[in-house]
Amino acid sequence: MTKRKTKKVSQNNTVSEKTASAATKPSATNKRLSKTLYILLLFPLFLALMIGGILLNYNLIVKNPEISVVMPVYNTAKYLPESISGVLDQTFKDFELIMVNDGSTDNSLEIMQEYAKKDKRIKVVNMDKNSGAAAARNEGIKYITGEYTLFVDSDDFMLPVMLEKMYNQAKLYNLDIVMSLAWAVDEPSGDLFPISIIDRKVSFAYHFLQKQHINYFSYKQFPKIFFQLMRKYVWDKLIKTSVIKDNNLYFDNVQSHNDSYFITMALLHAKRIGYITDRVYLYRANRSGSVSGKNPDDMKSSYDTFIKIRQSLQDMGIYNELYESFMKWVGSFIPPEDWPLQTQEDYIYRQKLIELRYNSDDI
Repeated sequence: MTKRKTKKVSQNNTVSEKTASAATKPSATNKRLSKTLYILLLFPLFLALMIGGILLNYNLIVKNPEISVVMPVYNTAKYLPESISGVLDQTFKDFELIMVNDGSTDNSLEIMQEYAKKDKRIKVVNMDKNSGAAAARNEGIKYITGEYTLFVDSDDFMLPVMLEKMYNQAKLYNLDIVMSLAWAVDEPSGDLFPISIIDRKVSFAYHFLQKQHINYFSYKQFPKIFFQLMRKYVWDKLIKTSVIKDNNLYFDNVQSHNDSYFITMALLHAKRIGYITDRVYLYRANRSGSVSGKNPDDMKSSYDTFIKIRQSLQDMGIYNELYESFMKWVGSFIPPEDWPLQTQEDYIYRQKLIELRYNSDDI
């Protein structure tokens, strides 16, 4: 009996080992399948991460600049190197400089091209014939890729902190437009002075807003003094590019004040307008050969611009709201009776400005 028991035990052991061996085989197969499935599941994730890394590096290389600086150029070779250097020497580096040659007959184009060879941030756009600053700026708008845009003149100069101060203010308060202050540089003497009485008033307004802790506003907050809160120049304002492109804004092709309509429309469409109280731009005044210094049809250009702005205010349904401030602005362009005008046409358009200012409802 003992031997029989031993055999049974031996048989039982044999059966147990076979069973264990059989049970082990499917387990190893399952492990291999699990490993394969795990790899297959991880592969798309790995691929996605790899592609994402490639795209990230690509975006870092071709990333659009934060600011586009547009500079129309016409026969300013004497001042151009200084103006270009003023842009390139900014403490804020993430920008592109779009220079539009407006059919210059001096060596301005050659100067621009030389700078473009040395700095990849520079784009040179060439117009075959002289068409005016407005047309050159409008051409430059086509090439803008930055989130913000600044228009500067090719005979003026930017202080090194201009972009940094204006950009930081724009980001801090999510502004559509940031306004700054400027110095005028007297061409013969080199003396610095505030541009005009209007500039001093604007400077006072900015400091007043600062003291009142008003960091941004729109026309809705100050309808009765809105047009008195700023100069209607374009070169002292950093503008969110979407304000320009979403509203199809353009520069008016008139001899003088060609930026008045553009910047007025930008200010009216802006929801948040901010400012800095620093003078960060140098405007060259009394320059020999400057178009702005001649203004042969200044009265006509002013009148035509005001009529166009008035129509836009009416179309937007805000004319009555801004009437008082707008008419004060018109009045500031009317020369005194004893002011010597150049042509008979000037006298005609001064009278038209007077009629617009005081009898506008009858026109």
